[in-house]
Amino acid sequence: MSRSDTLLELTHRAALAAIFVVSGISKLSNFEESVVALHASGIPLARLAILIAIVIELGAGTLVLLGVALRIAALVLIVYLLPVTTIFYILPTFDLVGCLKNVAIAGGLLGMWLYRKRMHARS
Repeated sequence: MSRSDTLLELTHRAALAAIFVVSGISKLSNFEESVVALHASGIPLARLAILIAIVIELGAGTLVLLGVALRIAALVLIVYLLPVTTIFYILPTFDLVGCLKNVAIAGGLLGMWLYRKRMHARS
C-alpha cells in the first residue's frame, strides 16, 4: 500500500469513526438526558438502549479509527444503523435528510469493509 493510500484510508476511517465516537461520548456525558429523550420518543427500556448505543458507538467507532477488526466493526455499525434509521428517521415522520445521512454513513462503512477485503486478498 502506498503512502497516499495509507493516508487516504486513515482519513476515511477517522471521518467515519468521529461520527460514532463523538455521539457515544455525548450520550455518556449526558446519560440521564439521553435516557429521558429516548424514553420520550417511546422507546421501551431506554436506559438499556442508551447503554447498548454507547458500547456500540464507542467500541466499534474506536476500532474503526484504529483499524483494528475493521471489517467486523464496520459491519456492526452498518447493522446498528438499520434500527436507528428506521426508529428515528422513517417511522415517526419521514425525515429524508436524516435518513439519507445514515444511508451515506452506511455506504462509507460498506466501502471501507469492501476495500479492506480487497487489500487482504492482494496480500
